[in-house]
Amino acid sequence: EVDSELLELFMALGASDEQTTYELMYASAKEGWCSKDLDQVATYVDAASKGQKASGTMSPLLDAIIANVPPPKGERAGAPFSMLVTQLEANPYLGKCALGRITSGTVRVGDRIRVLEPGTSNVKEDGKVTKLFLRSGVQQIEMAQAGAGDVVAISGVPSVSVNSTIAGPDVSQALEFIPVDPPTISVTFSVNDSPLAGREGSQLTSGMIRDRLRREAEINVALQVVDDGKSEAMEVRGRGELQLSVLIETMRREGFELSVTPPRVLFKKSPENPRQILEPFEEITIDVDHESSGVVIEKLTKRKGELKNFSDLADKARMVFHIPTRGLLGYASEFKNDTHGTG
Repeated sequence: EVDSELLELFMALGASDEQTTYELMYASAKEGWCSKDLDQVATYVDAASKGQKASGTMSPLLDAIIANVPPPKGERAGAPFSMLVTQLEANPYLGKCALGRITSGTVRVGDRIRVLEPGTSNVKEDGKVTKLFLRSGVQQIEMAQAGAGDVVAISGVPSVSVNSTIAGPDVSQALEFIPVDPPTISVTFSVNDSPLAGREGSQLTSGMIRDRLRREAEINVALQVVDDGKSEAMEVRGRGELQLSVLIETMRREGFELSVTPPRVLFKKSPENPRQILEPFEEITIDVDHESSGVVIEKLTKRKGELKNFSDLADKARMVFHIPTRGLLGYASEFKNDTHGTG
């Protein structure tokens, strides 16, 4: 029965044939056992009902992971060290730390390293590893060395950025990377100058807000802060309404009081024709009940959306639209009302 429900769930999510072919195992994390055999599982359950400790272990699950999950690619011995930076972290004691998975080779604390710019492979900075942390779940464990396949955080190169390559002195070619999508909307942050200012928060001045936004821009790769240094207002550019709303709510919980303008869509000139203005487009996938599909199509069409695909997905209708970013501003609340919260 559970297997059938899992298969129906995978099919409802549009899984491929390869994804629906999986190995089924039965486990209890609380009791600490795992098995493929239903008769053995019945024995464990019977022992638990009598208050006895089951004799099984989690070894079958670990063996299945080793058998089915491919090991990380890359050589440790004899290969030069290289790592693609995928995330940045701000440490109050060490400064900027670069997080990524080591592609090849090994690295030790004190080794000489260099930062290669993405795309051009130009050397941006030379430095050495001052600290090395291995990521284990949500914890960071300080290590003396790490090798290919390990997810580590490295400090010692403050000018590093996302998609940069950290490598040994002998490496001259940057690793391949996935470009970060440019910002699509912007808002302006300024001090709270209302008559009720200072009643809820403690971070009130423009300097405090400016420092907080600069710290956020160092570790948030999809965020850009434009500050001319002359006014108290700062323009913050992000990938969408959700990203900016998360930032605003985080700052509010940290005690900041600020004023925020309505979001504006970022336009840019075409590289081929400077007279042509380009605007950002989004691909939006919507799953709704069949009776709500009509009103969704009607409203998105009025917002310049173009329906690209319509398919049935179990008891839902899945629609794929291409729509300008400006057409999505303010639509989230309408969508919730039109679909009664089921979309």
